[in-house]
Amino acid sequence: MESPDLIRLTASLIGIVAVLLIGAWLTRRFTGWKRPQQADSIDIISSRRLGARSSIALIEVANTRLVVGISPTQINLLHTFEPLPTQLDDKSEHNTRRFQQQLTQHLKSRSSHDS
Repeated sequence: MESPDLIRLTASLIGIVAVLLIGAWLTRRFTGWKRPQQADSIDIISSRRLGARSSIALIEVANTRLVVGISPTQINLLHTFEPLPTQLDDKSEHNTRRFQQQLTQHLKSRSSHDS
């Protein structure tokens, strides 16, 4: 291979790689490959195929879990679970406060040893 051919081949490969990288960056920039979780998002928790063209799925919408049946022509709601608890119970709150107090004491004693 002659020197001009090798230079042309190398330049072509660099150009192709540059086009691919720019395309990937533009795709990520404008379509958002990794979109942040939104408060009103729909999450598919689990799904299972039941046949060639039908399935069942457990999805979460606005902190409520739904079981839906999915076929090629429709989606049916099969069951609705109660919303997941968002409040901590009294025992969890007590344990959280206790941990916070112990951590504060440990950090205070550690800072007094460093001084």
